[in-house]
Amino acid sequence: MARLKPRNCQRSVIQVATAMLLCGVPAAGSHGAEAPASREFPSELVHFQPLTTNRVFAGTGRDTWDRSIRERSYILHDGSQWKMWYNGYNSDRKSTHFLGLATSKDGLIWKRDGEAPLYDQGWIEDVCVVQESGQYYLFSEGLNDVAHLLRSTDGRHWIEQGDLDIRHVDGTRIKTGPYGTPAVFVENGVWNLFYERDDAAVWLARSRDLTTWTNVQDEPVLQRGP
Repeated sequence: MARLKPRNCQRSVIQVATAMLLCGVPAAGSHGAEAPASREFPSELVHFQPLTTNRVFAGTGRDTWDRSIRERSYILHDGSQWKMWYNGYNSDRKSTHFLGLATSKDGLIWKRDGEAPLYDQGWIEDVCVVQESGQYYLFSEGLNDVAHLLRSTDGRHWIEQGDLDIRHVDGTRIKTGPYGTPAVFVENGVWNLFYERDDAAVWLARSRDLTTWTNVQDEPVLQRGP
């Protein structure tokens, strides 16, 4: 998804656009109608042309752990190469979805990082990776569509940090149930988390310690489109 450094403010725009596209959310104030031209997204965020008609990356289609892939992968430019963390699964082996890594020098030709998943101790889906202060933080939709966090020093060996603890504005926990598709960026020491519930809308919560997340408001910041 986003390819800019976490501190770049343009990252925020891309993450918001990503969350809106994932949930089919219209531009603010459109109420289901076509947004005025002055409120349209910048062209570079919504108008794309394929560089090739061939798939650049896919499940193996063979009896491997990542025979199939689905949902959102995440790409970062790291050093001299692009890195893509992706979700793979093989329902004939196990129902759980695991985490894989592929690398590329040009974004077109991708090589898998080994034949085994990077992380196979829990459900990984709809990933978002942030590189900050020498560490990698992977936010993922987990089992039952509950977002959780993993941490790594090299982007390959991940340690589970647990489900995200999201609170209402008054400090009480949000109700039980799914809260997934995390999209995260950090700016000025504050972590910003966009998440959705039941494909209904997008909420925004913030944290300074990656432990407790508090909604900026208890109403969605982006409503679902028609």
